[in-house]
Amino acid sequence: MKRAARRGVWKSGRMSDNAWCYGIEVVAMILRSVAVGVLLSACCGCLGVEDQWFSPGSSEWKTVNPDFSITVPGRHKVLIGVFDSGVDYTHPALVPAMHYNDSELHGRAGLDDDGNGFVDDFLGYDFTGMDGFPFYAVFLKSTGTRDRRAEKFYLAHGTHVSGIAVRGCADIGIVPYRVLPVSKNSATLRRDGPAATDDAALLREGIGYLQRAVEHAVAWNRTKGPMIRVINISIMYMPDDSLGIPLALVKKYFAPLEKLMRTEAREILFVAAAGNDKKDISAAAARYPCQINAPNVLCVGAVDDSGALTDFSNFGLKFIDIFAPGQDILSAVPVETADDPKNAFDTDSGTSMASPFVARVAARMFAVNPSLGVAGAVRIIKRTAARRIAPVQAGHMKKPRYHYRVVDEARAVAGVL
Repeated sequence: MKRAARRGVWKSGRMSDNAWCYGIEVVAMILRSVAVGVLLSACCGCLGVEDQWFSPGSSEWKTVNPDFSITVPGRHKVLIGVFDSGVDYTHPALVPAMHYNDSELHGRAGLDDDGNGFVDDFLGYDFTGMDGFPFYAVFLKSTGTRDRRAEKFYLAHGTHVSGIAVRGCADIGIVPYRVLPVSKNSATLRRDGPAATDDAALLREGIGYLQRAVEHAVAWNRTKGPMIRVINISIMYMPDDSLGIPLALVKKYFAPLEKLMRTEAREILFVAAAGNDKKDISAAAARYPCQINAPNVLCVGAVDDSGALTDFSNFGLKFIDIFAPGQDILSAVPVETADDPKNAFDTDSGTSMASPFVARVAARMFAVNPSLGVAGAVRIIKRTAARRIAPVQAGHMKKPRYHYRVVDEARAVAGVL
């Protein structure tokens, strides 16, 4: 991942940055509808998808299992759930941050040892592959070998996001979840279950994975410690009438998840990327889950290193709560597919990068003050933020100038003392 392009944004909150595959993004399996919000463009032929099959349940994926001996039980004070495309949990910078489920790790294979309804959930959960490791392995049908180039795309987003979320924070752990669905284009290639057969079904499947991941986090918090206090969602879903996905349908599919977030998951702070369309995300230009009207949802836009609005971030007076650095952010990339495996880091841009920045701030606040509630954390993050004013392009908003807040990590953490 080199310097991110400033156009051709996609709906996971990350910018496209590869000239030979312009507009292709790395967070789902050959998904043709960018309008669904988490999905890829149909022109993924540049990845040679006609020769690929996707199965994290394959025996070969086990070759990338982490070294459990280097985990440190009790080290993490607060956990961040990362809902994304999967993560390279073998990355040296991320290994100390991965938080494993000891009950399952030292339990019996194929059984739900901790009784939470999820079998062998060693490290978060892979809801696409339905197994305990959220690693995105991509194989070639012709040879049965792994396609490293495709994996670079599919794993990069979640890995980069996770690196931002825990950078410099030894007491914050990551629980990764792979929540991106499989499209009909890969239905014949998939070995771990049926795929969605149309765009509406794909949307429903993806939101269903989000809901199941939240349920897993809630179950975790009831039985284990430390708790998942923050969930980062650098993914965006949006309506598109041309694909048979009207706003009413998006709201309908999100309704059970919204209810869950307001009730059983009310003590978890959800931090969501605002998206990269450079639009005022009003109700007419809906972006979910950012626009879920719940007190425990923070919607995050992106600024550059000077605090100025980027030329890609969405904005809006009603839904976007805070802005954070999201341009040319250095973070981890998958080791096995990096240009230099010994230095597996690169820059990327997008509100996907801004969202985990805020998630990290919130997690640090909860670590410093475990009794801090979600409402208090949101209030402090907003109160301690730097206030900025920016001109807005004519036609985007009624007012000629846009007032916004940029998170101040030091002040926010100090504010809980």
